[in-house]
Amino acid sequence: MATLNVVPEIWAREIIEQLPLYTAMGDVANILTGEVNRRGDQLHIIGADAVSVSDYGALSGNNITYAAAADTDNTLVIDTDYYGAVKIEDDTARQAPVDVMPIYARDIARKLAEQWESDGLAAAYAGAAADSFETGSTPWQLGTAGADVPAMLTGVNKTLDDVGAPRAGRYIILPTIGIQALTLYAASRATNFGDTASTNGYVGSMFGFDVYTSNKVTLESSTYHAVAGVKGDGIAGAVAIPPGEVEEIRLEGRFASGVRARALYGWKVYRSSLLVDVNLNEALLA
Repeated sequence: MATLNVVPEIWAREIIEQLPLYTAMGDVANILTGEVNRRGDQLHIIGADAVSVSDYGALSGNNITYAAAADTDNTLVIDTDYYGAVKIEDDTARQAPVDVMPIYARDIARKLAEQWESDGLAAAYAGAAADSFETGSTPWQLGTAGADVPAMLTGVNKTLDDVGAPRAGRYIILPTIGIQALTLYAASRATNFGDTASTNGYVGSMFGFDVYTSNKVTLESSTYHAVAGVKGDGIAGAVAIPPGEVEEIRLEGRFASGVRARALYGWKVYRSSLLVDVNLNEALLA
């Protein structure tokens, strides 16, 4: 009989969901708000231009000279537009003993947030005025147990010190292998680095930096371009439509539902001197 050859298909009563994405750039960049609603909208980032100081003692009774006030105006353009959409046929949805729509909704939002993070990190490294290398133009390698972690972090600190960057609020965003190197180094020193629960990619503090991790750090030609800087300065981001605004709809002409989301945003480096492109060899632990 044909029924003897039937292979039953049983759906699990639980679905493994993707973990939510925590973005490092959302925590360290200057996130601007304003009347931006569509692609092509612009936000102007206004700042004070550099001022100079003069020797008061050299005036010899003459009047103080006042320089004309000058400002800087950098334009952030809402020019990046992504979407995600999934169709779920009614008969497929009915087979599942759980509501699958929220699962797809969260995954779409996560993918869009990853794209937002990736574009922000790429903009930060491309716009950074300073580079950090181990020697010359050779990317950092930190040794099998991360022994050269102090040399790298203190070197990046010096780069920021050289441009007068504030000590407070310094951060570094590393690829996952970078966090592995820091963890190996910290373990050899019996510290609790990385032991606390992380939010927004935050891992811990080390050598004056708030350390973040992202799996979207730019990788080009076997070199990771990690980013260091000062929180709330250097690079700005603006979002017209955030990745988390997901909607569920019934699809026209089908017995099916759709879930979709869109992310519309822009990034702008406006103070490049406060950003450092930290060059890391892809084989960092060598």
